[in-house]
Amino acid sequence: MLLNKAGSQVLVSALPEQNEAGETVETVLDMTGVNPGSACKILVADYAGNETVYDVEYGGEQEDNTGKMYGFICLQRPWREWPPLDGN
Repeated sequence: MLLNKAGSQVLVSALPEQNEAGETVETVLDMTGVNPGSACKILVADYAGNETVYDVEYGGEQEDNTGKMYGFICLQRPWREWPPLDGN
């Protein structure tokens, strides 16, 4: 679920199907026509009702990622960088 910066308004939501504990799921949020500004919140929940909210600051303009692949390393929180991977 994508929330505004204050967390008071749902901008976009999606509900992936999760039926088992420990099951990995993923979903895509359709951001067509949505402009959350330079900061927003992402709320992630599981089938048991556990919830976590992440604050996201990204500058307000979506980068054109055509032809790029990104990866991240999460050794500690908060995640600090999303380095582009060189495809060569």
